Amino acid sequence: MPAAIHIKMATPRKNKTASRRPARTLDPTISRRLEQAGLPQALPRGHNMLPRDVVQRSQRARINEAMAGSVAAKGYAATTVTDITGLAGVSRTTFYEQFRDKEACYLACFEDQIRYLINRVHAAIATQATPAGQFVQALAAMLDAAAAEPIYAHAFIGQATTVGPNALEALLDHKARIIRVLREIDARVPRGQRARARLPLEVFEMAMHGMYEFLSTEIRAGRAARLPQRLPHMCWLWFSALGLPQWAEAALASTPAALRRRDWSEEAPAADGPGG
Repeated sequence: MPAAIHIKMATPRKNKTASRRPARTLDPTISRRLEQAGLPQALPRGHNMLPRDVVQRSQRARINEAMAGSVAAKGYAATTVTDITGLAGVSRTTFYEQFRDKEACYLACFEDQIRYLINRVHAAIATQATPAGQFVQALAAMLDAAAAEPIYAHAFIGQATTVGPNALEALLDHKARIIRVLREIDARVPRGQRARARLPLEVFEMAMHGMYEFLSTEIRAGRAARLPQRLPHMCWLWFSALGLPQWAEAALASTPAALRRRDWSEEAPAADGPGG
């Protein structure tokens, strides 16, 4: 049975005169993000001297958390605006000031999450000087993000295809952005190191769809924490497809930790076939 993701949903208060919301504990992921962005984890009640943009960014981050938590726990269709505002600790007025409806909120949160992931991938690539090392670290960054933030992964990767055509389009756009990053790395592989011509875009697209189907299945099954252990297998698949069999075999023969540390600067696979 898939491992369940448990999110404690807020219970609406029946006392109409009560204005205080119950205390809530932020998910550690969102707490880290708020801290990194210099945002308060909770806003003072009533009038405060915080700049409006700080207030709105804090509210937006907590709404992101609430949307992800509710969708991961009970699915997009069953999630309501009341669920989101209760978990986020914001009013319905605040919610509708920022979003037209639940779908607009989901799509905006999806975009925020994808931007965050792309930034992680670029930061990982920047640590490496060789195409092989950049490819390994780009894939590792994607697997690590899903493992470190399973609620977000479940809500925005595992559930995206169930939301509707707009979310599916957003998911396809996300895959296209990752493909562009990987193709840029692939273009830096020296011609003489290839055993085959460069892959056309269509093959990259098929490989990416296959990889995301695997990721989505693992995430929905509650196995996101295991994904970093799949790094050697993921690298083998991509390196094999790219016509870099020696890199593929080196990746498959490595442990995940050793693969991350590997110095690829002296790796130069011999090529028997055409480059391109």
